Amino acid sequence: LLKDHASRHDHDYYYAVRSQHNLDLTEKIEVAARFLYLNRTCYNGLYRVNRKGEFNVPMGKYKNPDIAQEANIRLCHKALQSVELGLHEFKKINHQRGGFVYFDPPYHPINGTSFTNYTKLDFTEKDQTILRDFAIDLHKQGVKVMLSNSNSNFIKEIYDQKPFTIRTIHAPRLINCKPNERNNVKEFLITTYG
Repeated sequence: LLKDHASRHDHDYYYAVRSQHNLDLTEKIEVAARFLYLNRTCYNGLYRVNRKGEFNVPMGKYKNPDIAQEANIRLCHKALQSVELGLHEFKKINHQRGGFVYFDPPYHPINGTSFTNYTKLDFTEKDQTILRDFAIDLHKQGVKVMLSNSNSNFIKEIYDQKPFTIRTIHAPRLINCKPNERNNVKEFLITTYG
């Protein structure tokens, strides 16, 4: 399917595929191929939706996008054979004592101009605090928790307590409308262990 997308890729085809919003979610391979195609050909690999929940990123300006990446997909397939991946609202995850949970929530804005609305739903400071409390509950149940978030004063304040350890890391940011501002940024990696 990715090879087919690659062979048909041009401006009109990209926007035709992007406009397909009412997908049959039982067709998992087709949905995954659409996602990968759009990810490889949209502007900077950005994922963003409008208020209706529809993917709305414009096409990128790539001369020869590497869409299929067959060898990489096969390696990922092999590596994930014994892994269970899930996408859930964070309060509805299935967890087990001794398990590991990673949260990648919408980042808290660092300042008034920070763009953080990648989905139709906002993730408020109240939601950030609910996530923190849920991470504490998981920790008490013997689950190791890791999460990432922005290097903001609010995030530092709500996680500056046991059982959390906050580390500042430098993460590459390749998505910015100003190419000269695509740099490493400081963000927090927060764990309930070590």
